[in-house]
Amino acid sequence: MSAATRELRRAAGALERRSAERATALELELRRRDEFLAVASHELRTPLSALGLSLETLLQAGERLAPAELTRRLERAIRQCQRLQRTVEELLGHPGQPEEAGLQPCDLCELAREAVEQCAALLERAGCAVEVRAARPVVATLDPWRIGRALTNLLVNAARHAPGAPVEVAVDRRGSRAVVAVSDRGPGVPAGERERIFERFVQLSPERGGFGLGLWIVRQIADLHRGRVVVEPRPGGGARFVLALPAAVP
Repeated sequence: MSAATRELRRAAGALERRSAERATALELELRRRDEFLAVASHELRTPLSALGLSLETLLQAGERLAPAELTRRLERAIRQCQRLQRTVEELLGHPGQPEEAGLQPCDLCELAREAVEQCAALLERAGCAVEVRAARPVVATLDPWRIGRALTNLLVNAARHAPGAPVEVAVDRRGSRAVVAVSDRGPGVPAGERERIFERFVQLSPERGGFGLGLWIVRQIADLHRGRVVVEPRPGGGARFVLALPAAVP
C-alpha cells in the first residue's frame, strides 16, 4: 500500500469520525430542543387555560356580578398574567425575584388557598369540588412562586385523573415538616408505579393528555427545597400526593 493511499484512508477515517461527532451533537441539540418545547408547553398551558376560563366566566357573568366580586375576579386574572410572565422569564433564562430575594417564610395554608383559587375555573370545569383543610398557619421557608407551581400541578393532576370527584387539600405541620396533601378519588396509582410517576415524560394514562411533566416538576421543586413528595393510596380509593417541606423555626 502506497503512502498516498494510507494518507487518503486516514483522511477519510478522520472525516467519518467528524461527521459522526457532528451527527451526535445535532441529535443531542434536537433532543434538548424537544425537551424544552415540552416543558415550555406544559408550564404555559395550565396558566393560559386558567386565564382563559377565568375571562370566559367573567364575560358570561357580565353585569350580574357585584362590584366586589368583579374586582376579586379581575385581580385573579391579573395574578394569572403575572404568573405567565414569570414563567416565560424563567423559561428564557431571565432570573426573577425569588432567586434574587432568596427563600422567605411563608404560610403554606395561604399558598394552598391561592393555588386553589388559581385553578378554580379548571377544577369547576372538571366537576371537582375542592375542600381546603387548613385550621392553623403552617409557616415554612420557601420560594412561594415555585411552591405555588408545585401545588397547581398537583391540583391539575387531580382534575385530570379524577374528573367529577371531590378533591381535598390538607395543610398541617408534622414535627419539623410543613406538609400539604392533595387527595383525589380517581383510579389511584399502582404500588409498582409510585416512584416512576415522578420521572420525566412518564404517563400512566396517556389518553388523558399532558406531557408527563407535571409530577416531575413537583419533584424537582421539592428537591430544591430539601423536601420530598410521595404518593400514597387514599383510604376508600384514589391517591394522596404529599409534599413535605422544612418548616420554619417558630
